[in-house]
Amino acid sequence: MAFLRRLSIRSQLLILAVSTVLVILIIVYHTYSTMSAMVTRNHEEYVQQTVTEIKKNVTSNKDVLFRLMQTISYNADVQSYLIEQNAVTRFEMFKKLNVLISNQRELKDGILDIIISGDNGFSVDINGGSPYAADLKKLLPGKVNAYYAGMQQFGTHYGSATGLVFATTISYVQQGESFNQKLGTLFFIIDPKALVGEKEYNSKQTNTQIYLLDRSNKIITSNTSSITGVQGPELETQSAEDGNQNVLWQGKQYVSQTIRIPDMDARIVSVAPKDELLRDVLVLRRQELIILAIGLLILAIPFTMIMNNILRPLKKMIFFMTSVSREDNLKFSKRISLKGYMEISTMADEFNSMLDEIERLSHKLLETNTRLYGTELERQKSELAFLTKSDQSAFSVQYAGGHYRHRRSGEAGQN
Repeated sequence: MAFLRRLSIRSQLLILAVSTVLVILIIVYHTYSTMSAMVTRNHEEYVQQTVTEIKKNVTSNKDVLFRLMQTISYNADVQSYLIEQNAVTRFEMFKKLNVLISNQRELKDGILDIIISGDNGFSVDINGGSPYAADLKKLLPGKVNAYYAGMQQFGTHYGSATGLVFATTISYVQQGESFNQKLGTLFFIIDPKALVGEKEYNSKQTNTQIYLLDRSNKIITSNTSSITGVQGPELETQSAEDGNQNVLWQGKQYVSQTIRIPDMDARIVSVAPKDELLRDVLVLRRQELIILAIGLLILAIPFTMIMNNILRPLKKMIFFMTSVSREDNLKFSKRISLKGYMEISTMADEFNSMLDEIERLSHKLLETNTRLYGTELERQKSELAFLTKSDQSAFSVQYAGGHYRHRRSGEAGQN
């Protein structure tokens, strides 16, 4: 505080102005940060809700597939067909199995084909997918149960170039020597979009992209125009906070969230461009800064006027006081006239009154000194006159005495 007191008024006013601007900028930045956090939090809640819903749909559809596959794989006719050696009997069973798998297919939309492939070389399917069975078996690690084997390209066979392959090992469940013996494999070929559902998950406001990716990072489905089966986004994680990740993708900053689906060894990834996410907030911040700049320019005019109104009279007062101090002694004829704010006018009036009093006292002192000088001069004149008169009297006496003595000497000489 002592340092500030030693500064000039101009410097103190400028410090006040700069401090005010800094405080306003801090408030704007805090408001922007708060709004950014609010928008981000709302986006997180939306994405979390959307991704949770997608996960719920995927898990639910996976459970439906699991139950359908269990129903078929444990069906007695299916198991009998896979161990039957008689061709006529097997043909009769084939017709039953066609009806069975057709009925099961009707229970779930999006099933492109159901293939029962026996280890004995016989198979049953709905849409002619049996030729793919041999290659599909190579994708399996062993005995499996509603296992997601991956995505396969089927060309135009199913009207969809890519299909999801789920597999279940068919084991013999009847008591006997063949109990638990592997008889074949059941395959479900699923439309990728059917796994998520028909609902659209587009977010036009934030341009959020949501991907369902398998274990190979291939796109099962998404709310973008990306082709099913291609590689998903390769995200470079930069930082993570509260379940969100700040990632770099294609040279742009994104906010990403990831939820895993253990049943399929898959994950749901959402990415939203950071500039799109905070687009409205950035526009608002830009508008606030523009308004602030215009406001400061407008405020600079009265601030400069007020500062000049304060400083100019003070400068004039200081200059006047300096000029008065340089005048000859006992001469205070100058006066100052200041028109401005009340304080400086009062100061000027009081200073003029002080000069009037000094001038009055100076004249009085001068008159007193003049009178004293005249009195002293009269006294000195009187003393001088007295001394002159005394000297003349002494001379007369001396002269008279000398003349008498001279006359007596002459008379004695005559005698």
